[in-house]
Amino acid sequence: MRYLYVVLIAFICSVTGYSQSGSWQGVSVDFLKGRLEVSKNGRYLQHKNGTPFFYLADTAWELFHRLNEKEIEEYLEDRRAKGFTVIQAAILAELDGLYTPDANGQLPLKDIDNVIPNETYFKWVDKVIRIAESKGLYIGLLPTWGDKVDKQEGTGPEIFNPAHARAYGAWLGKRYKNVRNIIWINGGDRWGGDSNFAIWDNIGKGIKSTDKNHLMTFLPPNEHSSSRWFHNNVWLDFNMVQTGNCQRDYEIYETLLIKDYERYPTKPCLDGKLVMKIIRYAGKQKQENGLMIRIYDKLCTGACSPVHSDTLMGAMISGKWRLPAGNRQTRLVVTGKVHYTYLGLSRSFMHVV
Repeated sequence: MRYLYVVLIAFICSVTGYSQSGSWQGVSVDFLKGRLEVSKNGRYLQHKNGTPFFYLADTAWELFHRLNEKEIEEYLEDRRAKGFTVIQAAILAELDGLYTPDANGQLPLKDIDNVIPNETYFKWVDKVIRIAESKGLYIGLLPTWGDKVDKQEGTGPEIFNPAHARAYGAWLGKRYKNVRNIIWINGGDRWGGDSNFAIWDNIGKGIKSTDKNHLMTFLPPNEHSSSRWFHNNVWLDFNMVQTGNCQRDYEIYETLLIKDYERYPTKPCLDGKLVMKIIRYAGKQKQENGLMIRIYDKLCTGACSPVHSDTLMGAMISGKWRLPAGNRQTRLVVTGKVHYTYLGLSRSFMHVV
């Protein structure tokens, strides 16, 4: 393991040095390689033609809810240039997404009690997905943030029961089954068991009942894995863990990723949210080192890909890309600039796209 770690870091550094100030050329992913599927050995994701796919994602949970078209274009172009391949975003957003309108003045549901979609809002979601497609970016699409199932510290309200969940999932699957750049992410930073289980399970089953073309995973809460509840569910194609917002030790990877790697049937696994809270307040060099350690820890432990997560970036609250004024330049430009960009720009050398 230690040898592999050293070789991987040396490899990445050697092949990316020339392009530290450069950018990814052309679309991030060539969709002509075919839709995504799980490799035969169950260890990674690949295109239909057999080309391995590197799931290098950024979390933009409020993308549909808070940004206008110009801001979305600018944000997605930045992520394309950095070599990201997936943008994770929620349809029913966390930050009062049911009652605070989007940038076009629209709410996502026309009937909250019965979870009836607002067609105008979903045409906007369609448009954003097409913008991402034009740049070769997948959208890791969450049907809903978790507070609509289990409020906890969110704004909610809790609107789903199993029947509504099944109908909503089937509606989404039918709408997006022929869209090329979708990866479904069930869940939304919430517990998968107890009374929540039937709702998440029915969202997954509902989507898969009308959409056989796209992969699906589940975003669990901190320090948990989707495998705890759904590993054997037919709608779960690959596992996602969340190693935690404040975890700094390798032990969390042993607890989650290694256990997932050893499960049967074999399924790919990845970390859905990289630790960011502790390094956001650190100096630049400490921030870069923290990112490096966590990214390569994941890859060397057996995760098929890393996901970048920044609480402020994902919230897109105000200012440029809807960020707090003091972070307008640093969050987008610095966040993900160093080692994620190294990985993104070196995909061609690693023969993954």
